[in-house]
Amino acid sequence: MPHARRRKSAVMPRLGRNDPPIRIFKSDRLERFTLISINMFLGVWIPLLLLQIVLVISEAQGAGKTIGMIAGGLVVWFIFEYVMHRFLFHLKSGNRHIDALVWMMHTNHHIQPSHRLRTLMPLSVSLPLAALFELGAIAVFGLATGTALMAGFVLGYFIYDLTHYACHNFEMKSPWAARVKRHHLKHHYVSDEHNFSITVPFIDSLFSTRD
Repeated sequence: MPHARRRKSAVMPRLGRNDPPIRIFKSDRLERFTLISINMFLGVWIPLLLLQIVLVISEAQGAGKTIGMIAGGLVVWFIFEYVMHRFLFHLKSGNRHIDALVWMMHTNHHIQPSHRLRTLMPLSVSLPLAALFELGAIAVFGLATGTALMAGFVLGYFIYDLTHYACHNFEMKSPWAARVKRHHLKHHYVSDEHNFSITVPFIDSLFSTRD
């Protein structure tokens, strides 16, 4: 019986990877900003990540402290990833405007989980948020510490989106990769109330949301 309840809660996909990408906006111009290919993702985020590292090195106040801040930013991302996915992307507010926004951000992905142009965060969302977080980190922690924390945070995001893309588009045959993929696909095909972490499944174990 509990297994049946979990299956009932899952948002089962209706569209396949070879179908046209599900529409988010009626406007073709706006719709283009919701799509992103793997080549565009790599072409933008690899240079930005390298630029962030160069900035960190130029402002570094000691190797040990800088590495520690980068590691701290990475950990912050992994927690942020879980919280964002569980409490924002799966928010059920009962307010039609808020629920429509949640649908635009994430629910549409559950309807068509494996389309190659919709398994990465579009640049129209990721770049403004990255700039906002960068400025906020620098304002709160200063240039040296803020950029080091953000280097880890951005690296975590980069790993997250690549892992998410791979889960939906690659076979992932190695034992570790296969476990990560199986963990995430259960979120889509068994229960959307479990397995919120994508890059670090152990986090779901910590919060008792692992299926």
